Amino acid sequence: MSTESTNVYESERVIAEFKKRVFIQKPEQTILSLLRPSLAEARVLDIGVGGGRTSRFFTDVREYVGIDLSAGMVEACRQRYRGALNMRFLVCDVRDMHVFPEESFDIAFFSFNGIDCLSQEDRHRALREIQRLLKSKGYFIFSSHNIHFAPQLFRKVRPTWNPLYFIRHMLFNMKRRKLNPEWRSLAEKNYAIIHDGGPNWKLKGLRFPSYYVDPNHQITQLHNTGFGNVRTFSLSTGLEITTETGLKQNRDPWLY
Repeated sequence: MSTESTNVYESERVIAEFKKRVFIQKPEQTILSLLRPSLAEARVLDIGVGGGRTSRFFTDVREYVGIDLSAGMVEACRQRYRGALNMRFLVCDVRDMHVFPEESFDIAFFSFNGIDCLSQEDRHRALREIQRLLKSKGYFIFSSHNIHFAPQLFRKVRPTWNPLYFIRHMLFNMKRRKLNPEWRSLAEKNYAIIHDGGPNWKLKGLRFPSYYVDPNHQITQLHNTGFGNVRTFSLSTGLEITTETGLKQNRDPWLY
């Protein structure tokens, strides 16, 4: 993660935006329902906690630790959940979490594609750190951008009844193509670093890239880092994708 992108997440405007987030996505509902019987006794690590969107789902666990690289985000969470004795929030880098001993947690949660802010090398470092901190039968829950969706970022914008909307999105499209000269071949890659601009180029800025990955390559990446029994869930339906064909044909923007 670059210094520039880190500074963005320290800005008051961005922190305020993250504090507004209270929704839960369909795959998160599914996964939390599957884990509910064991949550009460679980020690949970919430990585890239942001403004605390996911923290409220772990208020009753045995121990909860939320970490973020942004001191401003961490302070926002401390204020938001002050008084919760089982919860604490720390400034910590997922690439180096030696503040925690091995096998400290039953569950590690890294939502909203936070891992996609990292380079390929740093992604592997983060995965190794997370695997080190989890107990042998622990769970790692995360989402990542789906490279099969990537071509849709660059498709031509169709005219609409709102000319300003059309012009704005046409300009977004032109910017994406300029920043990603290999956009035509993205779907053929195992992974790619894409300058997608974030939501309407507002939050991340123009040049903060995201990691997009082929689902099967992501599974292999996890196996190579020591994880097993990988399950994939659809963003649009929240349901598990259980077949090879389903993974290849899925066009969700990201997967859990």
